[in-house]
Amino acid sequence: MTRGTGKKGFVELVLQLESRGNFRRRGIIKSVAISAHWSDLPEVLAATQVFLNGAATDNDASEKHGASGNTAMTDQFQVFLSHNSDDKPVVRKLGNALKKRGIAVWLDEWALRPGVPWMDAIEDIITTCGSAAVCVGGYGIGPWEEPEMQALLRRFVKEKASGNILPVIPILLPGAPEEVKLPVFLEGYTWVDMRAGLRKKLLDRVQWGITGKNPN
Repeated sequence: MTRGTGKKGFVELVLQLESRGNFRRRGIIKSVAISAHWSDLPEVLAATQVFLNGAATDNDASEKHGASGNTAMTDQFQVFLSHNSDDKPVVRKLGNALKKRGIAVWLDEWALRPGVPWMDAIEDIITTCGSAAVCVGGYGIGPWEEPEMQALLRRFVKEKASGNILPVIPILLPGAPEEVKLPVFLEGYTWVDMRAGLRKKLLDRVQWGITGKNPN
């Protein structure tokens, strides 16, 4: 299809998402698009259009085999690290520290296979991870991090009704400001303050949140 540009193209794309009821990923993609800043529109439009073009042809296959290309992999991950990409260096350190403790960590730069739709993989991990860490650092909440949080909290509410609890762990990273306000929908969750560094006792708390077992 031929679409417009700017806000007109954005509206056309959202309408197209609404009309595509035959694949399960439209909800999170719409959330990502709606939550994005207007300055991000060219990237949002391009990425979402690529997704739509692929979804129209491979929906049946993706439902059966996993469109991310990482078939039967996401259910092995114990924690999904949601973060602002500008905070990547410290998030990478956190991920490595958790891996050393035997925890299976999903971090985009480690898990996203080149050549496949990355938004499929994001949705797969959000719907299958054993827990999620929402990392807040010096750059605040990223444009893609907010819709990830919303999707995780929707999953939390849905699964809680059936007796399953999805741990969602807010983490204040080194570099986060002294005065930090968590998003309103995270304020009720027990958070871990790592602004002073990735210390053992704090990593113990994160591990406890992920595994449900207190290492102390």
